[in-house]
Amino acid sequence: PRRHMYLTFLARAYLNARQYEQAAETAQMAVHWRPSYPHAHFILALALGHLDRIAQARAALDECERLHTGFVEGRTSWQPYTDRDANEHLLDGLRKAGLLE
Repeated sequence: PRRHMYLTFLARAYLNARQYEQAAETAQMAVHWRPSYPHAHFILALALGHLDRIAQARAALDECERLHTGFVEGRTSWQPYTDRDANEHLLDGLRKAGLLE
């Protein structure tokens, strides 16, 4: 029942390892298992942003926002790690998708 959560965390680990294609594929699996889980869409958007697949990244962010209004805005200063560079790397995906300046 929590497969979608585990896949989302795995996708984030791939994202941190800069394995963006694998991160996107794994996040897409999480979305498949639980389409209503906004965090999976968010991680998918970050990975797609790093892959310069901007239209798809924006679509994932739009779906994330449709599922949970305010979710994306609440993550624009997201800092899940104590390492500043790791946090900046995550947010770079949002920047590349055109969400952050």
